[in-house]
Amino acid sequence: MKKQILIYFLIVLYTALSGFSNAFAQVNIIGSGGAANGIYASLKAAFDALNLVSSQSGNVITITVSSSGYFEGTETMPCVLNQPSLSGWSSLTVVPVGHVIISGSIAAGNPLIDFNGADNVTFNGLNSGSNSLTISNTTVSAVAGTSTVKFRTDASNNTIINCTVKGSSSMSAEISGGTVYFAAGAVTKGNDNNIVSNCRIGPAGTNLPAKGIFSNGTDSDTSMFNSGIVITECSIFDYFGAEVQSSGVYITGGSCDFTISNNKFFQTSPRTQTSGNVHSGVKIKGPKINRCLISGNTFGYSSDSGTGVYDFNGPASARFYPIYNSTQVIDTTNIQGNTITGINCSGAVSGTDTSASFAAILVVSGKAYIGNISGNIIGSSVSPAAVRCSGSGFSDGDVYGIFYADTNSNCNISNNIIGGFNVNNTSSGGIVFYGIRANTSTRIDKCVVYNNVIGNSSAPVNNVSSSEHSRVIGIYSNQGPAEITENNVSYLITDSPNIDKGVSSSVLGIRSNNLSRTKASNVSQNTVIMLSNTNSKAAVWVTGISYNGADSGDHRISGNIIRSLSILSANNSAVMNGIYIEGGSATYFNNFISLGIDINGNSITNNIGINGINETEFGSDNVYCNSICILGSGVGNGNSNTYAFNSSIKNNNRKYRNNIFYNVRSNLTGKGFHYAVRIGGSKNNTTGLTIFNNMYYVSGNGGILGNFDKTPVKDLSDWQNPEKGPGQDHLSYFANPQFENPAVSYHISLDTNSIANNNGFVGTFVSVDIEGQPRNHFRPDLGADEFTGTYIMKFNVSLQSCPADEILVSIVDDLLCIPYTGKTVRFAGQNQYYIHFTGVADPESFWIRVQQKSSLKIWSRTPVIFKYDGTVEYDFTDEQTKEYSSNLIYNGTAWSMIGGDINQDDIINQTDYDAVNKDAVTQIPGSASGFSGTDINCDGVTDAADQAIVENNFSFTPVEIPPCP
Repeated sequence: MKKQILIYFLIVLYTALSGFSNAFAQVNIIGSGGAANGIYASLKAAFDALNLVSSQSGNVITITVSSSGYFEGTETMPCVLNQPSLSGWSSLTVVPVGHVIISGSIAAGNPLIDFNGADNVTFNGLNSGSNSLTISNTTVSAVAGTSTVKFRTDASNNTIINCTVKGSSSMSAEISGGTVYFAAGAVTKGNDNNIVSNCRIGPAGTNLPAKGIFSNGTDSDTSMFNSGIVITECSIFDYFGAEVQSSGVYITGGSCDFTISNNKFFQTSPRTQTSGNVHSGVKIKGPKINRCLISGNTFGYSSDSGTGVYDFNGPASARFYPIYNSTQVIDTTNIQGNTITGINCSGAVSGTDTSASFAAILVVSGKAYIGNISGNIIGSSVSPAAVRCSGSGFSDGDVYGIFYADTNSNCNISNNIIGGFNVNNTSSGGIVFYGIRANTSTRIDKCVVYNNVIGNSSAPVNNVSSSEHSRVIGIYSNQGPAEITENNVSYLITDSPNIDKGVSSSVLGIRSNNLSRTKASNVSQNTVIMLSNTNSKAAVWVTGISYNGADSGDHRISGNIIRSLSILSANNSAVMNGIYIEGGSATYFNNFISLGIDINGNSITNNIGINGINETEFGSDNVYCNSICILGSGVGNGNSNTYAFNSSIKNNNRKYRNNIFYNVRSNLTGKGFHYAVRIGGSKNNTTGLTIFNNMYYVSGNGGILGNFDKTPVKDLSDWQNPEKGPGQDHLSYFANPQFENPAVSYHISLDTNSIANNNGFVGTFVSVDIEGQPRNHFRPDLGADEFTGTYIMKFNVSLQSCPADEILVSIVDDLLCIPYTGKTVRFAGQNQYYIHFTGVADPESFWIRVQQKSSLKIWSRTPVIFKYDGTVEYDFTDEQTKEYSSNLIYNGTAWSMIGGDINQDDIINQTDYDAVNKDAVTQIPGSASGFSGTDINCDGVTDAADQAIVENNFSFTPVEIPPCP
């Protein structure tokens, strides 16, 4: 009996305790097969129950976790969810009811949530109404495997969405683990097609994780890789280790087809490394990683709302790379449409090349396309100092917008905006800033650098380091073929006293170095303006474009605009170059260079050396169809010389044709000379030189046409004399090309004719001009711009008896019989006229046609041609045969147009006579200006005098038979 009572008591007690537990345990499973449905005290218990059910075929399972009965810290062991052994569920969804925190301090080396092969599972934090879900492993550990959410053994098609995921795993970024961890250990296919979306991924309390998301897949075969994983719309923040590598997202070997898009990476407080290591936003590193996409992310600020600053400080070896790629050259990493801004780097940072202190996008190895689909914004296009890098070290350091260091793969760096940088080293170490650098090689086909914008007036790149080793470089391509086209490089500024020359100039817009003879480089259609060194004393160099290449091959530098460079130094040894030719064999054509006027239109009056094109003695080049302008007045003390074109070559093959070399720089107190051209060589020895069909112009105090063999040559005739000059250029001109505004534009003014029109040599391959417009195949223009010029016709014509009328003068193509243009002038009794035909297509040979409303049209006897200076002369008055059909009549002093073709049908006949007779009967008023068609003599009335003119001319029935119908 006592035993029965005891048993009964225990049953009642168990029931009571069980009821008490169920009242507060609010992890509820519904939709499961087997015996798993029900209420559980923890998520682990719920998962354990599901793991006992081997078949869940087609089931739609929901697990709700209620804040009213589930408490923070409940989980003490990993919540492991297995895939059912026989058949899986259609879906399994975990959702909160209220504000739920699934958390616990899990043993080091383990996750809190463990997807052990589980598929089609969603953790949805909802974030609607009062519902939210936080998943937090509070364990602080550097033991590998420590994580908050782990995917392993082929866990696929899972989603973590609208959740806050926290962790404090502190192992170095390259070691397995992390807040969200995609693990190796694939069975058949890897952890595929998982999504982490719209989550906040950060630290558990004040203990920061070294990385937010980590993937290391099984790399034995591509089919076993973790693949198709999407990380999108997340805020990933406060990932940092003071003594270890750290990263927001770290993808390593055995991973492919990752999409990391539209996330925000930031630090809510300043971070200081105590031991220098790599700190990165997204890092992709490993030998077997394929086809990752990094797009639309924002790296920077101290919040996901875009406020504050991402503040990073470290020792000399500290390195910060928001986007880092180091993979094998298998498939391409795409880096598109990201924004990297709101960053402040400081400390004793240093390091060069791939160990630079800061690179917004760094590709150490592997193939990557950067911005070719959607450009990245690095810094800002509108704000100054959006990225600050300030060092205090004794060693030199590099700072990069984009650095493509791989030398084994083609690259594409396009459409990116890089600006708003402020870099400095307050100690003796120098800083070199590169907007874009590509370490190419002769092994690749080419590196494309296209349509990038580096610096602008609102967001300049400013290097304020006082070290003589500091520099600013816009685009730098080294060793291999490159296609650097349509980039805009401007407002690169430094105060550095760097006195290095040429390719090592303190400010350098674009540099291309290609050592391949068979793979061509193309540096074209770039705009380089406002490069400035503001140092007041040093002999600094500023260079727009520098090129070096192989000694053969089809290498082209063309269509570039370089202007408004600036040097403030009073040192007479300071030098400014538009294009600096280091060496090699290349063709330079259709470039426009204007130096000597700053961006505000002011003359640079300090006496410095200026070279439009500076060709060193190592080149062997063709220089065709360039417009080079050297400007500025009031040049002060000193004896520095300036050159539109300056060549030091003495013997190499080189050709200079169809250029405009224009130097109007003028001294105030300066003693330097301002040359249009300088050629190396010696008297009677111009081995390898061809120089013809150029236009030269100098004016102002100190202007001299040329310099040959280091000797001034004052004018073109001496230049053409082999005893004084190179003895060539017999088809060249000394004349003002009539630029509209040479400080900013290569266009020729159409208000007056220019000898630059139609006087080029036809033997160059340059078939289009700087704007891509076709050049005249037979008579190309000089300079960079092919233009429809101004032509001046001087001609004599007389009317039979009308003292004042309008005539229409046209020039008509002699082959197509199509008028180029026509112009109306007032006939005022005189015979001689000047007509300016402006903005017309370049005529070859043409007919002259003259019309007046009551006279037969007249045509030139033969087609005529404009002379080299754009003029033509024709006299209709001195011989009857000057008109095509000899339809001229002598009026007593000159051969004149025949009056009486009233209806303008090219014959004077009965119809014309009847029209005059009709008006003469009533003597209708004419006009002194001749607007009445029947008032032939323009005396104000149609009368017998007009009848007499028509009757006389009608008697021999003159007919105009035009050369063109």
